[in-house]
Amino acid sequence: MFPRYNNHAMSRKRKAIWLGSILLALAGGIGGYYWYWQSNAIDRKVCELVYEAAGYPDSRTEKFLKKWNMDFLLHEKPKPREYDVIEKELLAIGHAATPGLVSLLDDENREVRLEAVNFLSWIGDGRAVEPLICVLQKDKDESVRLKAAEALGKLDDKRAVEPLIKAMERMRVDGYNHRRGPESTDLSHLVEVLGEFDDKRAVEPLVKILLEEKGDSYARSAAAITLGKLRDKRAFMALVRAMQTDKDSYSYEDSPPCVRANAAYALGLLGDKRAVDPLVHELMNNYKNCPFLQYAIKSLGRLGEKKAVDPLIHILCTYSPELHCIYKIQSECAQALGNLGDPRAIPALEAAMKKDSKSDVRESCQEAIAKLKSASTQPGP
Repeated sequence: MFPRYNNHAMSRKRKAIWLGSILLALAGGIGGYYWYWQSNAIDRKVCELVYEAAGYPDSRTEKFLKKWNMDFLLHEKPKPREYDVIEKELLAIGHAATPGLVSLLDDENREVRLEAVNFLSWIGDGRAVEPLICVLQKDKDESVRLKAAEALGKLDDKRAVEPLIKAMERMRVDGYNHRRGPESTDLSHLVEVLGEFDDKRAVEPLVKILLEEKGDSYARSAAAITLGKLRDKRAFMALVRAMQTDKDSYSYEDSPPCVRANAAYALGLLGDKRAVDPLVHELMNNYKNCPFLQYAIKSLGRLGEKKAVDPLIHILCTYSPELHCIYKIQSECAQALGNLGDPRAIPALEAAMKKDSKSDVRESCQEAIAKLKSASTQPGP
């Protein structure tokens, strides 16, 4: 009454299922093993290339064999290769090299860590950001930390901004407390890296560095330029203060000449037209600081305010024997007057062109005159 099962057919079906499962498991295992072997082979290759680039050709495997007196298994080493060859071979691996390079960030050898950071910055893989931030915060070697900061700047990932600001503030305080010579030079490098992100969060920390009276002039100059590039109006008063020499207005010592010059240049980058009056004031009272004069004149030409025309004409037509760079100053004046577009400057430019024997001054005056005449002949809006 009841149907009878075919035990023989059922057993064949079960055997087929078991066999298929076994084959599938074997295929998965072989594929997984191949993937694991390939991944580890890439990492080993990356490690060997980095050690070779760092000048330490012994890989981790070779070190292990030598440690246990098994170096007889090693083959004879080829001659050292050029760094460019190693670099091309490593970069050809691409993003697949990132895990191997990240593993080398903890290597005991400083040169190896430096090369690993360097290659991570060139490969440009976003997975390296967090490990590089860790290096910036914790590595015991200052040069490796700075290299990590530079690499983060090249990767241009906003996650690095806050750690860079904290590292910059820590270095600023440490340099101020201990007065170590190279410390502030490293600080200027960190300031420049932070400026590559174009992030407004850096404005206030940079203002602190700029206005630190006893701070290093290189770091303060870098902070001034970076603030100008950020084009944030909050930096205006700090840049004016760093540029000025009037001690009666501020309880503040004069900034070093390079800081004052870079602050004047940064005001032009900032694009705030309020800077014209302080720039003109400092320009007319500082005839001996050539870099400052050049940068201040360049900024006045960039800001485009016509009220700067008369002071620039005065400087163009005035020769000071004490000023060894007068020809550079006159060339900058001519270019600035051409940019301002006021035809009142044409007679002064023609007079300067006839008077000066330097070809640079004459060429600058000719270009400015041509620009002004071209602008005056164009119909107005």
